[in-house]
Amino acid sequence: MLSQEKLLKVIAEDLRVCRGATHASTDAPSRDLQIVEIATLTRHMEWAGNPNDDQAALEEIVRSLEKNMVVHYQEWRERATAKS
Repeated sequence: MLSQEKLLKVIAEDLRVCRGATHASTDAPSRDLQIVEIATLTRHMEWAGNPNDDQAALEEIVRSLEKNMVVHYQEWRERATAKS
């Protein structure tokens, strides 16, 4: 079962890492990718703040993160699943 709390936590962690990453000022492609990654994570964080543990909505958010070519590399489902 997906957990809204865990999903918000893992997105926030990734946002902190992304914002903390530094790229040389001459490395425009990396800087542009970082901007897109921050925007993507921020939008998903806002979206994840709404469902109040509605599993269908949480599933849709996780699927969106998994399909997104900018942030798909993360183990979103595993990291956002509540352990029983």
